[in-house]
Amino acid sequence: MSRIDLTGGCHCGAVRFGFTLPAAEVDLLDCNCSMCSCSGYLHLIVPHEDFSLLTPVSAMTAYRFGSGVAEHLFCATWASNPFTSRDPIRRRGASIGAALTKAMGSMST
Repeated sequence: MSRIDLTGGCHCGAVRFGFTLPAAEVDLLDCNCSMCSCSGYLHLIVPHEDFSLLTPVSAMTAYRFGSGVAEHLFCATWASNPFTSRDPIRRRGASIGAALTKAMGSMST
């Protein structure tokens, strides 16, 4: 199966990451939590082995709410939310939000 490498990051560029997707249709999840509902955030789940954080973890700050399961990671400079780790202990995957619009644009051109 063919794969595509993409990059993303926060608004100011302090947090950067890369990920690999199959070069085929992918499923997006529509979360109903208050943060995602207000922002229109859609989740593209990327397995841990296909995700690379390209900047130091120190560029981010974390926030947990509700059940506390998801660790919402924010840029420590501008507080944008480039990705979320649903399993911060095992780091099995990440929900990619900030890169989604740019990624979809680059895949369709």
